[in-house]
Amino acid sequence: MSSEPSRQQIAIMMNGREQLVSPGVTVLEAATAAGVDIPTLCHDPRLEPYASCWLCVVEIEGRRTFAPACSTRVEAGMRIRTSSEAILRARRLALELLLSNHYGDCKAPCTLACPAAIDVQGYVGLIANGKYSEALHLIKENNPFPAVIGRVCPRPCETACRRNLVDEAVAIDYLKRFVADLDLFSEDGFQPSLKPAGDKRVAIVGAGPAGLSAAYYLIQEGIRPVIYEAQDKPGGMLRYGIPDYRLPQEVLDLEIDSILSLGVEFHTGVRLGEDISLEELRQGFDAVILTLGAWKSRPLRVAGEDLPGVIGGIEFLRAVAEAKEVTLGERVTVIGGGNTAIDAARSALRVGAKEVNLYYRRTRNEMPATSAEIDEALEEGVKITYLAAPVRLEGTEAGVSCIWLTRMELGEPDASKRRRPLPVAGSEFAHMVNTVISAIGQYADTRHLAENPGLVDERDLLVSDPASGATPLPGVFAAGDLASDTDIAIGAIAGGKKVAAAVMEFLRGGTYVPREELLVKKDHFRELTAEDYADRPRIAREIMPMLPVEERRGGFREIEQGYSEEQALREAARCLECGCQDVHECKLKSYAEAYGAGLPARIGEFQRHPIDESHSYITRDPAKCILCGRCVRICRELQGLGVLGYIQRGFASAIAPAFGKPLGEDGLCISCGQCVSACPVGALTEKFPDIKPVPLAEKSEESFCGLCSLGCPLEFRSYGSQVTRVKERYLPGWGGKLCRKGRFEQPGVNQKGGRCLSLNGEPVDSRRARRELVALLNGSERPVLQISPYLAGETIDLFLEAAARRG
Repeated sequence: MSSEPSRQQIAIMMNGREQLVSPGVTVLEAATAAGVDIPTLCHDPRLEPYASCWLCVVEIEGRRTFAPACSTRVEAGMRIRTSSEAILRARRLALELLLSNHYGDCKAPCTLACPAAIDVQGYVGLIANGKYSEALHLIKENNPFPAVIGRVCPRPCETACRRNLVDEAVAIDYLKRFVADLDLFSEDGFQPSLKPAGDKRVAIVGAGPAGLSAAYYLIQEGIRPVIYEAQDKPGGMLRYGIPDYRLPQEVLDLEIDSILSLGVEFHTGVRLGEDISLEELRQGFDAVILTLGAWKSRPLRVAGEDLPGVIGGIEFLRAVAEAKEVTLGERVTVIGGGNTAIDAARSALRVGAKEVNLYYRRTRNEMPATSAEIDEALEEGVKITYLAAPVRLEGTEAGVSCIWLTRMELGEPDASKRRRPLPVAGSEFAHMVNTVISAIGQYADTRHLAENPGLVDERDLLVSDPASGATPLPGVFAAGDLASDTDIAIGAIAGGKKVAAAVMEFLRGGTYVPREELLVKKDHFRELTAEDYADRPRIAREIMPMLPVEERRGGFREIEQGYSEEQALREAARCLECGCQDVHECKLKSYAEAYGAGLPARIGEFQRHPIDESHSYITRDPAKCILCGRCVRICRELQGLGVLGYIQRGFASAIAPAFGKPLGEDGLCISCGQCVSACPVGALTEKFPDIKPVPLAEKSEESFCGLCSLGCPLEFRSYGSQVTRVKERYLPGWGGKLCRKGRFEQPGVNQKGGRCLSLNGEPVDSRRARRELVALLNGSERPVLQISPYLAGETIDLFLEAAARRG
């Protein structure tokens, strides 16, 4: 056989390798055929090359300037280079120019504010659509304690919520608790899928939120975690530092059991440094994770604090949690401003104190405790005095009897970015007390670790890499308060997941490097104000049902009673959907990450446009548009309509319907969705009927449309049981076109409550439908089962499975 090239092909050199290609193909097509990736934002294989984004540039020997790969045709003997330092710089510059005018939010501020990076927008949207199990599944990807965190979190996500610029933040935590409780108290609660158990074993010291979270994520990967806990029960500070009126033991036990029941080995009453040493753990396990927590209350550092009747906040709360007898006397003073101080004050009332005074050295605005906790403490009778700090304590061997305090004033901000409290000369005053509770902070006990040189720093924290939790000792990692100083529970959970990922990489022989994600934010361009949301209707936040105040002080019954389903649906619907619907597929974002592009430190002039929601099926956000022209050309050249076009000139250029009309009012659009499929950046996104749009990591199922005899190829995008959108599918001979009905009006999809099946006219979920169908078939002597060919494949499978189970 001759080895000479065919007359139908020509030879080129691409990145130093010879390649035979057909005459007339573009450099981009030749590269694609050779498996060489060249980025492009403006190219669409259905259209003639346009070369507007200048991202696909390559170097061609003999040419003085870059050439766009998408529109440059190959020639015999052409020598092409697709990657070099100069090319990378050019592509990075092109991307950064586009980003500098890309006004939008990749992800919602609530998600970005969450220490565990939980997809808040995603699960709130799923709740709004009645997809409760899917919402829980999404939460548990980053948080195995949703019922706990839904009760105790100080809610940084709600502080960041843009709804604050309209009325009040979405009740994110209450919604998390709603779906978590539904699952927790159900007969068949969520269980993650587990890989087969391997031979790798990891010791975890400490069964608090960080240690339990690490175990949860390790065991899913087939790694065998063994937890050693010094206390009698697992939970750490969740159990011994948070009173039952906020977090009932039953709820905590159920969530911990959901982790331990996966096969986690667990030992109580084992103290590091006493019952087992770090070196023994290193010798007996493939890796060690230390999550000891911060169990020591910080001293007041004033004279008299060693008197009887002066106790630490954590020690007091622990005694209450263990149901030990606590004698406080009638007058109790609490020093501090965090949630521990508030919990101590409220618990003191519940165990018999007649008068509880709390003193904080700054104002309420600087108080770390959540506003709701402060309000509830005041409602219950706790007296709070701001701008006051202890000076000394007085008493006898029988106990403390008097506390002296001084008035404070706020000076310049300190390292915590809060204004530094300064004593006011001559302002001292006294207060008679029976007990003083110090709740100004906690620290970890690292005495048994200090024997390892370089492992503990001067602050008594473990020396560890913030990105991975790795310590100077090979194979030893740290998470939670021991590594990061005292943090909120969701921060400890985030640390547990991170250290689990780091340990898994260590066991594979690598080094954990967190993924760097490019996230465009509107706040990069300018600070948003209430004026930006002036057109949004004001909708009152749903009020959490509460235990009456008169019933609270008598015991530790849970105060917050939980949302009803109706409340949860209404509250979830308040979400403004700030994050981009295209975040998981945005080519601008993925290319910017790949080429190291980012927003410039200083943003100059940029274009802001109102979002156009006038169309029934399409959202148009011109502020994200990169002017690639794909939507304009696909509408005109493929569909022959010309709904969209360029308006204005120069930097003010934009793409819009004729005369700048709203897309839903132009009268030309046939709702084919071709413009949406062409858009590479989320400037055009679909609105699926009857559901709240939610950006989710979708699953794709190939299928064919059954609404007419054409049988157009399509794919269903879904998350769990929620169909998120329908996309065209390209097959030989098919141009990827769908009509309005095929794309946006598929029948039986996302019916109310996610139930596409009915029994005697009542909507039912698939599990109940399967049970009822099997029962009907088993109860019939000669059953006949007729299945419509127009049903979804999953539904047909359900009927066939039920038929196979008969008998």
